[in-house]
Amino acid sequence: MKLIYVCSPFSGDKEANIENAKRYCSHVIDCGEAPIASHLHYPLFLDDDNADDRELGLKFAKLILSKCDEIWVYGERLSGGMQEEIAFASKNGIPIRCFGNVKM
Repeated sequence: MKLIYVCSPFSGDKEANIENAKRYCSHVIDCGEAPIASHLHYPLFLDDDNADDRELGLKFAKLILSKCDEIWVYGERLSGGMQEEIAFASKNGIPIRCFGNVKM
């Protein structure tokens, strides 16, 4: 079983994006893999609207991503945070898979 980093938008319509991230995690499970979605975890105690908290959250997310086997990208758009995660994955040789209409 692989550990899959779920990369999808959080900013914007946060309520809808959280529900989407849950669905994406279910998709990973349906594929027989183990999902991790940092944007479902860190906003519980870090404020995404606070620049320092956001920077810390992205730093933590990259640490988690470094332990993952792959990153799966979902959604219709790439947020700034997603772009950072994808660049990190690419730089570190972590395979990237895209789902949906997201443009890389």
